Amino acid sequence: MTRLLLAGTAYVALLTSGALAQSSSSSMPLDATTISSQMSDASSMESSMIGARAPIDITTGYTAVDTDRLATKIIGSPVYDGTAKDSNNLGNITDLVLGNNGDVAAVVIGVGGFLGIGQKQVAVDYTALQWTTAADNSERFVLQTTKDELTAAPDFKTVDDQPSSSTASTDPSASSSTAVVGAASTYPTSADQIPPGSVTDPQDFATKAGTAGLFEIQSSQLAVSKAQNNDIKAFAQMMINDHTKAANELKAAAAAQGNVNVPAALDQPKADQLAQLSGASAADFDKLYVQLQTDAHVEAVALFTGYAANGPAGQLKDFAASTAPTLKMHYDHVLALPR
Repeated sequence: MTRLLLAGTAYVALLTSGALAQSSSSSMPLDATTISSQMSDASSMESSMIGARAPIDITTGYTAVDTDRLATKIIGSPVYDGTAKDSNNLGNITDLVLGNNGDVAAVVIGVGGFLGIGQKQVAVDYTALQWTTAADNSERFVLQTTKDELTAAPDFKTVDDQPSSSTASTDPSASSSTAVVGAASTYPTSADQIPPGSVTDPQDFATKAGTAGLFEIQSSQLAVSKAQNNDIKAFAQMMINDHTKAANELKAAAAAQGNVNVPAALDQPKADQLAQLSGASAADFDKLYVQLQTDAHVEAVALFTGYAANGPAGQLKDFAASTAPTLKMHYDHVLALPR
């Protein structure tokens, strides 16, 4: 089945919480055959769910409710292996795989940091994820799996469709790529291909932008001292300089706008990522740092371009508009770093 990869910050899909809250009583093997079967089963299940849902009338529109899950809220979310305070952060959701009829077949998770091996993306059945309340009363995604299963799981891969000349479709609406399980996930080839995000609330923007900036600075401080590659060291120093400047500008913009607070510390998902980077071996550090920087800048470009375009007028909107080009430059730069 031809499948569509819903890139990093795509915002067009609404997923019901039921589709991402199925419980699993035991860990799920992640071999390629199992995943392919799960993706097929998930497609059939989601097709029946979509078929039963009343169509959306464009003239009346659609308003998301509490039971809905926006793709922008799912992509980038951390996934844990349990609900306890000491549960492991397995990695962040980097993509959703859609069938050609819009069904959600699989979720792609970046688990390289947890495994300590640099970049690795694995696809899992979306029904294996549980959206649940943790011991600290926060909500989180939980995947019941083990480190051994994630290590053995094949990397996620996208492969262009290769129709034969005699059967090639002339349908311009046909998808141009198919998602399969096999090798590393791809990123947008330039910052201009990253879709804008949906954050328009000033406090939400300041929280996300402030946390992102802190992570850039602290992770890059590690890279300046621990990276093996000189180009990566130079990039890390640029991150420290540019994001320190941006952090000061964000604080000034928030103060001028009023009633907006900028975080002074990392949130738990970013703190977990920083801990993983700090604990990475010398052989794995560079790959992991580049992966985290790539993921972080996909999120940052989407956040800033979306708020610059659709946020309310004010100092924060001006800050987002003036900072977005620098973040785009960072993204294009990090793509050129060795992986």
